[in-house]
Amino acid sequence: MEQNNLKREEKRAQLAAKLDADLDRFGKEYKNKSCISFMEELAAKNAKNRREKPFDFEEWCREIDNHPAFMKELKKSGEEDENGEYSAELQAIQVFINIIFKLQD
Repeated sequence: MEQNNLKREEKRAQLAAKLDADLDRFGKEYKNKSCISFMEELAAKNAKNRREKPFDFEEWCREIDNHPAFMKELKKSGEEDENGEYSAELQAIQVFINIIFKLQD
C-alpha cells in the first residue's frame, strides 16, 4: 500500500511539473494576444486532438435554446399528453425553485 502511495505522489509531482511548464509556455506565447484569440486557438487544438467535428456556434445556440434552464417560453411535454403537463425536466426545475424559495422564508 505504501508503494502505491509513493507511485501516486510521483505521478502527481510529474503532472504538477508538466502543468507548471505548460502555464509558463502559454504565458509567454499568448502574452500579446487577446483572450478571444487564445480561446479560439485552444478550442482548435482541442478539436484537433479529439478528432471530432469542429465547434458549431449555431448548433450550440439551438441546444441552449432548447435546454429547460434557458427556455424563453415554457413548452408542454407533447401533443400526446392529455394532461397538458410540462416536461419532466421543467417539473424538476419547478420543484427545485420551490425548495429554494421555501428555504429563504
